[in-house]
Amino acid sequence: MSTVVTKQEPWLQQDCPAEEKFNPNSITLCKRIVVGTYSFPLGVNERRKYGTMTHKWVCLLRSPDNENMSHYIRKVQFDLDPSFLNPRRVLTSMPYEVNEVGWGEFFITVSIYFADETLDPVKIVHLLKLNPPDAMPDRPMCAANETHDEIVFVDPSDQLFQKLQTSTYDITEPSIYQPYFWDYEKKARDEMCRYIYCQSYLQAETMGLMAEANNLSSQIQALQDRVSSIYHPKQENTVQLKNEQLPSLTVPQHTNSLGDPLTNLQNVSNLPGTLNTTLTNPTNTNQQPQNPMGIDKQ
Repeated sequence: MSTVVTKQEPWLQQDCPAEEKFNPNSITLCKRIVVGTYSFPLGVNERRKYGTMTHKWVCLLRSPDNENMSHYIRKVQFDLDPSFLNPRRVLTSMPYEVNEVGWGEFFITVSIYFADETLDPVKIVHLLKLNPPDAMPDRPMCAANETHDEIVFVDPSDQLFQKLQTSTYDITEPSIYQPYFWDYEKKARDEMCRYIYCQSYLQAETMGLMAEANNLSSQIQALQDRVSSIYHPKQENTVQLKNEQLPSLTVPQHTNSLGDPLTNLQNVSNLPGTLNTTLTNPTNTNQQPQNPMGIDKQ
């Protein structure tokens, strides 16, 4: 019994990478398809005709190799927004495309039914874009959006296998919208350039952060050494600090009006850092002490 496997994105893989995941004795065929929408702003006369509508657009299913997909596709169903008249469009022959006018963006569901009715349909959800991004200066009037998909047929029936092989050699005429198709080889190169740029940027940022971290580590170590020298000084450093940093206390010398420095030493006791003691004047050593009892001695 045949099986269908889809692999969406990216355009970097041009070959069928899913073949390695299956039994090597099985038969696998890979078909690449693209669902694309291309919108254009309406002109002045068209705006008068369609009223509030702003854009005309087309949604189509195509082969990037211009193969005739009608050999293995039975019908394609486009499910538009419910606000459209007849939102479900079914096409049984090429080209598989729907043309409409509108004013808003929405998701379109594209269902692909194969010639072998035993296979389940493949559904692709695609976003319709009306406004082109700023990175499209070559096509300023067209907002293109594409979804690349790869359909892998595993062990197809003999009849389906023959149809798949026939479609490879049956090439159709290019679409009128081909000038607006994405260049997948260019996108692959752009993706590779972006990858290399991001890798180089991350490496440069990493080296800068490592250098900054080493600088901060050196500063932290220097601060730790300085703090350690303050709280845990060596003996020779302690002596040096005592000699250099400790200030000397100078006691001022007070004199009275007669110039006697010992008369007013009591005032010095009031200074900070001095003992509060009473000093006697030792100038008259022969003076007799007074008699506290008032008794005269004979």
